[in-house]
Amino acid sequence: VWIACFETGVVLRILPDGTREEIAVPVKNVTSLCFGGEDGRELFVATGGDEGLDALMNGKLPPKTASLYRLHCDTGGLAVPRTNFKLPGRRP
Repeated sequence: VWIACFETGVVLRILPDGTREEIAVPVKNVTSLCFGGEDGRELFVATGGDEGLDALMNGKLPPKTASLYRLHCDTGGLAVPRTNFKLPGRRP
């Protein structure tokens, strides 16, 4: 399990045996994670800068504070099958 830990500057990985691994990133607000790349072992880490939660939620972040980092991992993510799910009231 991989977890983006907001307001910590940490990506947390919990291994099947319960062992915790922390990966530090140079920005405080880690917002989301996604695996990609040729072999699925590239971890993309999206961040929202170093401002607090209030600034993020109220749209008061200074320009260019968000970043995207790419890390190479020893294990990859699992592919998620595509779906044809459509939200009600939305055009195709």
